[in-house]
Amino acid sequence: MRLERYVGTLEKINGKWSEHIQLTPTSQKKKEEEKYEEMANNDRSILNLIDIGTDTIITLSMYKDDTELALRRLTRNKESSLTECCPVVNLSQLFQRSVVILKHGENFGVVSKPPYTLKTYPIYKS
Repeated sequence: MRLERYVGTLEKINGKWSEHIQLTPTSQKKKEEEKYEEMANNDRSILNLIDIGTDTIITLSMYKDDTELALRRLTRNKESSLTECCPVVNLSQLFQRSVVILKHGENFGVVSKPPYTLKTYPIYKS
């Protein structure tokens, strides 16, 4: 992540500045320490930027982990609903014709058919 590289660069710069102060002759050391302190107490100081960047990286990592977990849960729920049952009807059974042959002089009367039953089969969605 770019932000991690930027924070890393700021940390290296801060480390080099500290080394520079350590290697400075005693006569100039006080002056360099004052410059560093002035910069460190600033709202936009390198130390403040490092802290903000580190906090942001941690927060983004937590959001990333939460999002990945939610995505895994959604995927798991989707997989479990792939085998839901839907009624399947054989249309040829519904529209069977009943042929009644009437002899001369017979009434048509009432023709009874067995009740229809619906069978359910699992449907696999992809």
